Amino acid sequence: QLSDLIGMNSSVTRAEAYIGEDLEVINLELRNSSAKDFSLSQNEPNPFSEQTTIGYSLPENSAVTLTLYDVTGKVMRVMSLDGERGANTVSLDTKGLTAGVVYYKLEAGAHTATKHMIVIE
Repeated sequence: QLSDLIGMNSSVTRAEAYIGEDLEVINLELRNSSAKDFSLSQNEPNPFSEQTTIGYSLPENSAVTLTLYDVTGKVMRVMSLDGERGANTVSLDTKGLTAGVVYYKLEAGAHTATKHMIVIE
């Protein structure tokens, strides 16, 4: 795990940042966001012509909906998934997708994120 190789401490310089006009001090820390936060990753490879993989992270087990749209907003595909706490992936092929820019939206509980990818022929 990358989190096992990287660390942050104040032994050389203070691990802190300053925000606002009065330079309020906030401590900095590295954390493994895959198990604590919601996130949607860029598909890989991108662009793609046959198959691609989309990664996402959930704060808890949840039903997930992945919706793919064309540039006009027309729904091309809807996938219902069972997401688990932490890192997840879903593989997609080009079935039902038109070449060009395709938007994908991931919804899990109160969380939503959207990204785009490029489908090539």
